[in-house]
Amino acid sequence: MLGQLNIHKCMQGEYASKKKKKPMLDDAPVILQTISYSLKNYIIFAEELKSYGVQEIFVLCTRGELSKCRVPNLLAAYQDHGFIVHHHPIPDGEAPDFAQCSVILNELRSSLEYNRKTLIHCYGGLGRSCLIAACLLLQLFDSVSPQQALDSLRDLRGPGAIQTIKQYNYLHDFREILATHMLTEGLIARSISR
Repeated sequence: MLGQLNIHKCMQGEYASKKKKKPMLDDAPVILQTISYSLKNYIIFAEELKSYGVQEIFVLCTRGELSKCRVPNLLAAYQDHGFIVHHHPIPDGEAPDFAQCSVILNELRSSLEYNRKTLIHCYGGLGRSCLIAACLLLQLFDSVSPQQALDSLRDLRGPGAIQTIKQYNYLHDFREILATHMLTEGLIARSISR
């Protein structure tokens, strides 16, 4: 599954060391990233991301988290470096409401359709970003079960991927919620056209 989408994880610090070999990001259209308290020089970080060809960044942290991490201007710094920034704040440990998730997934699909290398990050890179990546897998591949998406992300990010019961349940209910949403949207569209 992840091989088909080619998601790559990038831990904070892979970019910081000149001694380390660059991670193989050339073929990865979606990258999961963590942000940490040690991310003081986010301008250098943004320049490194640019050098790897990242074009779009999905930030799932709240503004409060960015301030707590001492990077309150991170979104502006990303924009100043030419990234297309998608800020969709989801509180830590939570899952988005379906309307917000739908917007995020539509924007991610657009990024993929236009072959734009995309970074998804929250604070730890395990909960919210993995949940969104798993929902994307479920939306893109009908043959993927919620458990397969979860297992794939845990293989990539470790056993902490999808951190809370709320996120776990959201992932397992995602297709049912999606079907209900599509049915509701279809009914609304038909009633408007009449």
